[in-house]
Amino acid sequence: MSMSRSSRKPADIGWPTRQKICLDIAKGLSFLHEESSLTIAHRDIKTTNVLLDSNLNAKISDFGLAKFDEGENTHISTRIIGYMAQEYALWGYLTYKADVYSFGIVAGKNNTKYRPEGDYVCLQDRALVLQQKGNLMELVDPRLGTEFNEEEVIRMAKVALLCTNSSPALRPIMSEVVNMLEGRALVPKLIMDPSIFADES
Repeated sequence: MSMSRSSRKPADIGWPTRQKICLDIAKGLSFLHEESSLTIAHRDIKTTNVLLDSNLNAKISDFGLAKFDEGENTHISTRIIGYMAQEYALWGYLTYKADVYSFGIVAGKNNTKYRPEGDYVCLQDRALVLQQKGNLMELVDPRLGTEFNEEEVIRMAKVALLCTNSSPALRPIMSEVVNMLEGRALVPKLIMDPSIFADES
């Protein structure tokens, strides 16, 4: 099958296809991180690095910045533009959990086209506030109309928020993401403040 960047507009792609694209990306990352003979951190997961074939199957592309797991050598001096986790963007500390973060940003963008507004600096910020208010449905891309499964959309948003947790240790691994997106595992409650685990004695 030939691979190309899709010329279809997001409005042309309904919820089932958007959900499948995210699931395909999650499965691809799960393979790279957990099933491949070499653990690979892609380092640049973003919407423009996902190709769609003629059947709209998603394939991760552009492995030019990928890094093999070299044990303790996780500090990377190169900076890249993309949907980077803060530990990577600020300190150059790379683990496969940086890809998990990037996946969360891609999955969140799958739900809506976001532009900064008011007090919200980014989509993740707005999503966290909406989750606290119990109104994640506001994240739904209005171009979908009513043609989506509300339970699946909420699940996707919650998984995206888990993946973008500021603490890498609290982000799920990609096989867990796949299980959650397929409805085979419950989405755990988001822990927003890792300091609650601090020893208070």
